[in-house]
Amino acid sequence: MADTQSTGNAVSPATGRGAAWYGTIAVSLAFTLSYIDRQILSLLVTSIKASLGLSDTQIGILQGVSFSIFHVLATLPLAWLADRVHRPRLMAACMIAWSFATCAAGLAFSFGSLMLARIGVAVSEAGLPPAAQSLLADLHDRPGLARATSIFMLAPFVGGGLALTLGGKLYAASASWDLSGMAAFAALERWQLILLLAGLPGLVLAPAMAFTVREPRMGMAAARPHAAKGALAAFLVENRAFCFPFMIAIALLITILNAFVAWMPTALMRRHGLDEAAVGQGFGIVFILAGASGTLTAGWLVSRLRKEQMLERTVRLMRGAAIIMFLPATFAPLAANLGQALALLAPAIFVLSAIISMSSIPFQFIAPPQLRAQALAALSIAAAFVGTGLGPLLIGLLSDGFEASAAIDPLACALAIAAGVILPIIAICLSIAARSVADLP
Repeated sequence: MADTQSTGNAVSPATGRGAAWYGTIAVSLAFTLSYIDRQILSLLVTSIKASLGLSDTQIGILQGVSFSIFHVLATLPLAWLADRVHRPRLMAACMIAWSFATCAAGLAFSFGSLMLARIGVAVSEAGLPPAAQSLLADLHDRPGLARATSIFMLAPFVGGGLALTLGGKLYAASASWDLSGMAAFAALERWQLILLLAGLPGLVLAPAMAFTVREPRMGMAAARPHAAKGALAAFLVENRAFCFPFMIAIALLITILNAFVAWMPTALMRRHGLDEAAVGQGFGIVFILAGASGTLTAGWLVSRLRKEQMLERTVRLMRGAAIIMFLPATFAPLAANLGQALALLAPAIFVLSAIISMSSIPFQFIAPPQLRAQALAALSIAAAFVGTGLGPLLIGLLSDGFEASAAIDPLACALAIAAGVILPIIAICLSIAARSVADLP
């Protein structure tokens, strides 16, 4: 297998265990904040639609295509930088940029201005995952990397859940805020105030990321060689029997995640007559608890595997989890009441989080060190282009189509159909990838 010594063996002796786990917590917190800023919009869909006069398709564009296209365009150049520069400082710069972009979304006055702000969030958030995952692979050995990655991959679920729970509380509280003495804010609507507040924490954390997280490459005796031109494409083509079906599976998996995160709060509001605060407390808490427990469980399972079996068994665990997820994910949107919906969503999110937490580990294992951030970026590009872009837009289009045909509860039907069709394809792709592990060099 390529680069069997690439994970953890290049770390400077000056980078001890404490520094490694401090860096892990810092990048995980930053990733969590990115998901709060990214997903807070899903809680505010009803208010934004009413304020700006938007359709479900336009909301799908805001949460999907406008985000994913520019996320994709920025990912590889930023990953190329991550393989060459001080990664904590690069991540800090990205945090500052997406925080300002989130605040700018709070000042939006039209579909176009809100889309521009979302593009700013997308571009700046693109630099964090490849840089952070590359850094983790330099800080930890293989068992430690599995645990560290599981902590890092808590972010979509903790961040998304906090966006719902804290966002719901703030939105409810904002109804009683007296801003008459603050002329600059008094004219803003409640959803705009929430977006302004969501952008502030990243500005606080960014300096700590830049100046306290250690860059292990800086202490190496010899500089890591840079990848030759075309090396990434050569790596992917050489290992195409594994890489391509695996990348398709992850892209479709992120489609399901983004569809549920972007639209499930609104679906619960429409189907069960809830408000933002109630959805935040119900779905938000389930999202955090089920997502966190699934992510940590997957990290624990992978870290206990024998090193020589870790890659193949990780992929097979992911395939089994996709099969288990099919029934609860398909039927949760159609549940008769909120209790049933949450009871089905809990196992679906538990399993979904487990798969996602393992999704970067195979590329962290097999990519050469000088290509690691770019290889992870290629995986992220596939996930963003298909998953982040297609997920929310697909559901918005299906929902508008079902509504035009007078279907009952069109948004819930759209979510159920998407899960029922996509999850079997994910399981098939992961089966193909698992059979190809033995052929990796």
